[in-house]
Amino acid sequence: MSAIVRAEDLGLETKRGPVYGPVSFASDTPITVVEGGPGSGKTALLLTLAGRMSPSVGTAWTLGAELPRRQRAVQKRTGIAGFHDIDDLEDTATVAAALAERAAWVGPWWALSRRFHEDDVREALVPVFGEPGAAGAVDLPAGATLIRDLSELQAVLLQIALATLAEPELLVLDRIDRIQADADRAAAWRRLAVLARRGTPCLVSVADARPAELDPLGVAWTAIPTAPAGTPHHAAPDSVTEPVSLESLLEASNK
Repeated sequence: MSAIVRAEDLGLETKRGPVYGPVSFASDTPITVVEGGPGSGKTALLLTLAGRMSPSVGTAWTLGAELPRRQRAVQKRTGIAGFHDIDDLEDTATVAAALAERAAWVGPWWALSRRFHEDDVREALVPVFGEPGAAGAVDLPAGATLIRDLSELQAVLLQIALATLAEPELLVLDRIDRIQADADRAAAWRRLAVLARRGTPCLVSVADARPAELDPLGVAWTAIPTAPAGTPHHAAPDSVTEPVSLESLLEASNK
């Protein structure tokens, strides 16, 4: 099997110093975990592999497409979720409104926008949340539920559901470990494993790839680093508390 993601001496550096890398890796497993602590640049590395950010050095391949040469093609084949300042959910919006807005965005320009009724909401959410009543399923929110009233787990799964409306060939999820409760985080991993088994591989960032969380999923996984051991990095935007914005990094990487 060819690698889902691969890199050779890939790195990103700004005037303030290195953000990630240079790193070399390859993964052909259904789940690939990018690991690194706060400031390690894992968010930027994910965005690079998803075709949304240009590296400073090196080459990467996502789904066989070379980066940065074929960024636009990779963007069309990947879906991103959980990126602060990129796909944040509006607290006062409803689940149905969020789904309708994303469906209009990913649909053809000539298609009429439509409201999402309960059947539409269920159809969009079940592939990610699971069939209600089935083992391992997460409670489906109603279409009228406000985003601010979702649980932490439901909010992350909604972001994933929104990302999968375009039927991406690779799902890229940032910071799954922002889900604080161990049981909820384990549930999120299980839902990702379901997606991976159904043919949508997942690229996920986490501070620390824990075999105790990943091995029970029943799918193969690979952990890749954000930097060679001992490499100092400036604070990349791996959390909302860090001082460097994604916008500034995106601007710097695309110059």
